Amino acid sequence: MVSFTTAKLPIPKSWEEFEDMISDVIQIAWKDPFTIRHGRQGQKQDGVDIYGKPYYLKGSYAGVQCKNTIISKEDIKEEIKKAENFKPPLKEFIVATTSKRDSQIQEDIRVIDEERTNKNKFSVRVLFWEDICLKLAENEDLMIKHFPQFVEKSASLENIYKKIMMSEVGDWKFEDIGGIYVYKKDANLTIRRDGFENSRPFEEGWVKKFADPKGRTNEHIIFYANTPIERIYLVSVDGARCSIPYPNLKEMSITSYQYKLGKIINDSFHSRALYDFEGYLRKAGIKVAEEEI
Repeated sequence: MVSFTTAKLPIPKSWEEFEDMISDVIQIAWKDPFTIRHGRQGQKQDGVDIYGKPYYLKGSYAGVQCKNTIISKEDIKEEIKKAENFKPPLKEFIVATTSKRDSQIQEDIRVIDEERTNKNKFSVRVLFWEDICLKLAENEDLMIKHFPQFVEKSASLENIYKKIMMSEVGDWKFEDIGGIYVYKKDANLTIRRDGFENSRPFEEGWVKKFADPKGRTNEHIIFYANTPIERIYLVSVDGARCSIPYPNLKEMSITSYQYKLGKIINDSFHSRALYDFEGYLRKAGIKVAEEEI
C-alpha cells in the first residue's frame, strides 16, 4: 500500500480543484461543518476564498486565500492587505499555496504574525504544498476523494470495516425519516434501511420462537458518501421489535461483524433500550461465532 506521507502528490491543474481540496482540509482542521467557500468567480472577495469558525477561535472567523502558484513575501503582504477589508474582521488568515516550503518566507511570516498579533490584528499562517500533502495523508477519505490513484480499493474498504467494528452504538445517530444511521465521527459513513416495499415474508423455524411468529426481511445498505458498499441481510421478528442478521443455519451463529451491525441497527433505533438484542439472539438460539483475528 502507498505510504501517503511520502507519496509525491501532483499539484492540482486548476484553481477550482485546489480550492476544493483546501476547503476539505480546512473544514476538518477547523472542525467546522459550516466552513464555506466565499462568493463566486468574479465577485469581490477581500482576499478570502474560504471562511469559517475554527473551534479554537471560539466563535471568531478565520479566512483562507488559495494560491495555486508560486508566491513571494510581497504576494502574501498584498493578500493580507485585502483580507483587512473582510467583514466581520478575521481572527486568523491562512495563505494556502502550491509553492514549495521556503524557510525565508516562513521567517518573514513569523515576523509579520508577531507584529500583527502585538497590535491585536489577525494572525497569519502559510500552508505550503508539503504541509497540505501531510494534511491530506492524515485522512484516507480525502485521499480517496482527491487522489484515488494513490489508494488501494481494498484498503479503503478495510478502513470502512474497521470504522464499523471499532464504533460504539453511541457513535451513531438514527434519523427516523428515511431510516438512516449516520456515523458521527465520519458523516460520509451511513447505514440506510431499504424501502419497506422491498420487504417480504420470511419463514424459518427460529423465527417462530417469538410471541409473534411472523418474520419479514429487513435489509439495509452501507454507504460511503453516495457509493453503496455492502447490503446487510436481516430479519424483522416479533412484530418488528428486533432485527436479527441472517444466521448460519448449520451452526446457528452470526459473525462478530453481523453482531456489531445488529447492535448498531437495533440499539440506535430503540434508543431507550425497550428491546434487548442479546435477549432476542438467545431466544432464537443464535450465538456469535468465535473467530480468529
